[in-house]
Amino acid sequence: MKKRTLRFNENGKFKILVITDLHEKQANGNKETEKKTHDALLLVETSIKAFSPDLVVYDGDNAFGIEEDVRKTIDDITRVVRERNIPFAVVMGNHEHDDSSYDIGKVFDMYAQYDNCLIRNDDKTVSGYGNYYIALKGKSNKTKCLLFFIDSGASTSNNQALSAYDWVKDDQIEWFEKVADSFRDKNGGEYVPALVFQHMPVTEIYNLLKEVSFTEGMDAVKGHGIFSSKHYVLKDGVKGSLLEPPCPPDFNNGQFSSWKTHGVKGAFFGHDHTNDFEGELDGVLLAQCKGTGFNGYSDGIKAGVKLITIEENNLPEFKTHDYYFTDFGLKSKSVVMPDKVMTYEQKKTAKKIGAGVAAATATVAAVGTIIKKFRKDK
Repeated sequence: MKKRTLRFNENGKFKILVITDLHEKQANGNKETEKKTHDALLLVETSIKAFSPDLVVYDGDNAFGIEEDVRKTIDDITRVVRERNIPFAVVMGNHEHDDSSYDIGKVFDMYAQYDNCLIRNDDKTVSGYGNYYIALKGKSNKTKCLLFFIDSGASTSNNQALSAYDWVKDDQIEWFEKVADSFRDKNGGEYVPALVFQHMPVTEIYNLLKEVSFTEGMDAVKGHGIFSSKHYVLKDGVKGSLLEPPCPPDFNNGQFSSWKTHGVKGAFFGHDHTNDFEGELDGVLLAQCKGTGFNGYSDGIKAGVKLITIEENNLPEFKTHDYYFTDFGLKSKSVVMPDKVMTYEQKKTAKKIGAGVAAATATVAAVGTIIKKFRKDK
């Protein structure tokens, strides 16, 4: 039987380390993959040893390849956690659903075989793999906080007219509400503060962004899906980096609305590898987590992890902090110059500046040609 409860430590704190979008695979002789795997596992191991978290969350898109390779990769990415006997939770990402090389049910079982892995299906009739919760108990043995882990589905939905990406289904929302309600009833009618971990963000993530014209800022990004006709920057008060369009489903089935009325105080997403922005919306912190891996598209030296610290006596407040590969003074084997000295954000800005300079140069050249022609005609 998998654990359903964890406890605040003796200092009344509980630290959660979020690792996401590793996109790890077996190198099988590929030198470039070996280097990227080295960097990713170095970041995982270093951050876990540095923070000694009470829980590690693998927030989706973790391991790929044929079945036997996936088994080996899962063993690799969880080794340091298992050696230190740290409980770890796993969320299924869209690519766990998509990969035709293996059955997602078998991948679920690969994680579940480890004693300190908390993954389970609370209700096997509910859509997805790995919809479950963990109750955090305090010194009085009372549940002080709930952690929910939800499968957000595949890259391709079964109803493309509604959304290209899949979405969290109604029965998953109903399951979540049932659990939250049951703890409310034991808590004097008040909802227990909750945090949610799932791979793909909710559509409301765009409410943290401000629409701008493409020329208003060098950091503007074009939206995705139903938002693809506009450009965005972070709203004032939203911290972190927006380096690519957030990619939620186009269809909004009310998951965020459910969170607002059932005690959720924060939700943490992977999926968009180079984003790590977070901001509060209607009392709920929506947080994107930077990709930790190097084998997928990556922010290179700014690949990172997110640390969440919950204090038993300061709920429902909690703290978050992003840490990057460079913060630990690590040496990369896979990132080459100039990427070692330029972040993704700096390269993106440089590219836009370069495009602007090129456009300006072309304009000057065109004007020069017109002037020459005018003088000649005159």
